[in-house]
Amino acid sequence: MNSATSHSDTSGRITATRAAAPNSRNVSELPAAEPDRIHRPDSVDELVSLVREGCSGAGGFRAVSSGFNWGLGSASGPIPGQHLVDLSALDTVRTIDVERGYAIVEAGVTQAQLCDALTGSGRFLNCTASSPETSVLGNTMDRGVGLRHQRTEDLLGLEIVTAAADVGTVGWWPPGSGLAPNKYGLGPSSVQVFPQSTLGIATAAVVRLLPTPEETSVLTFTAADDSYDALIEVLRGAVRDRLSDAVIKVYDADSSDIYGGNATVTGHICLDGSADVVSAKRADLAGRLASIGARVLPEDEFADDPLAGAVARLYRGDVSKSESIVRASLGRSTHEADAAGRGWIFVLPFVPFTAADLGNARGIVREAGTRHGVEVGTTVNVLGHDVVDLVIAIRFDRASANATEAAHRASDEIQRALVDAGYPPYRLDTAHHRSDVAPGTDLNAVVAARLKDALDPTGLFGPSRYLS
Repeated sequence: MNSATSHSDTSGRITATRAAAPNSRNVSELPAAEPDRIHRPDSVDELVSLVREGCSGAGGFRAVSSGFNWGLGSASGPIPGQHLVDLSALDTVRTIDVERGYAIVEAGVTQAQLCDALTGSGRFLNCTASSPETSVLGNTMDRGVGLRHQRTEDLLGLEIVTAAADVGTVGWWPPGSGLAPNKYGLGPSSVQVFPQSTLGIATAAVVRLLPTPEETSVLTFTAADDSYDALIEVLRGAVRDRLSDAVIKVYDADSSDIYGGNATVTGHICLDGSADVVSAKRADLAGRLASIGARVLPEDEFADDPLAGAVARLYRGDVSKSESIVRASLGRSTHEADAAGRGWIFVLPFVPFTAADLGNARGIVREAGTRHGVEVGTTVNVLGHDVVDLVIAIRFDRASANATEAAHRASDEIQRALVDAGYPPYRLDTAHHRSDVAPGTDLNAVVAARLKDALDPTGLFGPSRYLS
């Protein structure tokens, strides 16, 4: 099928011209519904004009910011006949307020763009461990996890284009909402209504910027496979005692290998504070880790490990080495990955931060991987004393139909088994739907459906895998 792309003419009217269809493949080899038309507005005004004119496609509009949602379907859509709205040209950093700690960024602003703008400012971005070219807003809207915390914690306000072609802001939007950041506002909070939804198109966001500590040090360690449960207990104690308030990361041996690191259980703990405080924290943690046989690595030992080096920088808001993660894991650059990179699927549950629960969840993953003969690894992202984001990565050979089918079977089985065990996902790929993993009749689903009816009664913005 041929696709069309559109821009505005000098009168501001949206016009369409024929263009080659975008590459509709994705690294997960999930079914990809090719859009009927592609729109690339250069401004919010152009987008408003587009929405006002309406959509002739049967599936309505579908917006993406960069489309680099690897492992979850990338830019692929849920149904055919949609009009894809590519927001990557909305790439202005409108405001950076270093004193009050926020930036206003449009949907196409990348991690690299904002991080570069913050260099030397005394503030930094909570980055995610992916390509420098990923959209700050796009990953936040899908509730991605950064190296400091889940990125929705940084979302203070949103600029939304509604189905009625109105533009408005929700949450905290300075200066009209006051000078002090207040993401909940006064009365019912609406800023968190829009992530993981098709209730409107987010064109910009107010994003919290973090203050740069006097000193940041990343403690990298390795541990034996048979000490994994003891390691979890040590790390939980470290979080309890406030030794780190960033996301502690633990790659199992398979995950380290899949991401291009050394094939051993490897962890990273970020330590912030004054020089004396960081030194004391490091000594305390080194002692705790030594008690279970884990080994703290001197920096020269992981200097040639692309994963460890990139992660250490990411804690500081530095994405300069993050492209190496993409190349090591997917085998291609950011812009080549979907067309020619390695096969990759994510399953992303929240799991209680206990050795028993993680052992149970990882056991489900290992059994499915063995049964279907696929490469699969797990990464623990500690989000607090009681919960982790368990990143399950499946790597496969996309050139092999058998390997692709096995990877899909394994991911489906893992997801079903984790849900049955009490570990549902917090993000979904484009081949799954909320009703696959959560009740369709609970109050969350009812409220979301009613909001959709109220804000988008004709379905102009299409369906969502997150809405029942």
